Amino acid sequence: MPPWFRNFIQLSSTSLAQQRSPHLKPSPSIYQLWNHFSTDSKYAGLRPTKGDEKPRVVVLGSGWAGCRLLKDIDTKLYDVVCVSPRNHMVFTPLLASTCVGTLEFRSVAEPIGRIQPAISREPNSYFFLANCTSVDFHNHQIHCETVTEGVDTLDPWNFKISYDKLVIAAGAQASTFGIKGVHLVRGIVKDVQPKKIVLSDDTDIPYGLLVWSTGVGPSSFVNSLEVPKAPGGRVGIDEWLRVPSVQDVFAIGDCSGFLESTGKPVLPALAQVAERQGKYLAKLLNNLGKAGGGRADASKELDFGNPFVYKHMGSMATIGRYKALVDLRKSKVIYICDY
Repeated sequence: MPPWFRNFIQLSSTSLAQQRSPHLKPSPSIYQLWNHFSTDSKYAGLRPTKGDEKPRVVVLGSGWAGCRLLKDIDTKLYDVVCVSPRNHMVFTPLLASTCVGTLEFRSVAEPIGRIQPAISREPNSYFFLANCTSVDFHNHQIHCETVTEGVDTLDPWNFKISYDKLVIAAGAQASTFGIKGVHLVRGIVKDVQPKKIVLSDDTDIPYGLLVWSTGVGPSSFVNSLEVPKAPGGRVGIDEWLRVPSVQDVFAIGDCSGFLESTGKPVLPALAQVAERQGKYLAKLLNNLGKAGGGRADASKELDFGNPFVYKHMGSMATIGRYKALVDLRKSKVIYICDY
């Protein structure tokens, strides 16, 4: 038994003993969890599913795309496992309202366990506060490392998770353009230092607050995946959101883009796109599960149905005082409305 799991059982048993009467047994969920973990190799992890178990869908990420898929996936057909460094979803359009006191911060964050209750109650569905470091497509496994913060935390540990279906919804990160020592720099800026930026002609420009707004690009994890890439470096997908070069792998959200061979443009990195893709893919996986294609390598000959088609429904930008600009894309008129 690895040390991290022994400590987990001890902490859980201690907590339960303080809350329950001495006549009750410890929660069986701890031992159920251990029964599904493998310790055969250097890294513990979730073993491949057995014939008497439901197929396992592993979702990487907890953003708009991943959470919409988690919400709609049929947990009577699948066990779900979410791996993300964030255990909640943030409703990003309302973040500005929390900064000025219009909304509480907890009003724009939703726990993953509430979005998909099976993660909290089903014995074979889990959430891991971790980062996926690599994917072994041939063996249907992902390699993960736990997220730890602060000086008094445990050292991160590595583990593996076997999947029947893998959904990459890892999002994107701010584009840095390769400038050393900065996260948010672009254009003629050569370097960013405390209280000043340095231009390519060595001119120093002092600042009090620096705002970066140059869009997003693929993360280091996405760059490390050995799969065909779409324009811009995103994970390449076909019309059914599959990664066509490997089996049982899908990609949705900001980390994905249509391959040039599909003839479709790469969709913008918008919440509306990600949410729509998550909804579509959940329905597709549910249909595959009902047709007996939920397990690894079981959907090769199945019909995937209609391809994904994105229809833009318009956009809205808040301008304060409960007013917003709305572009419905049905006309060239932009409306100002109260909400």
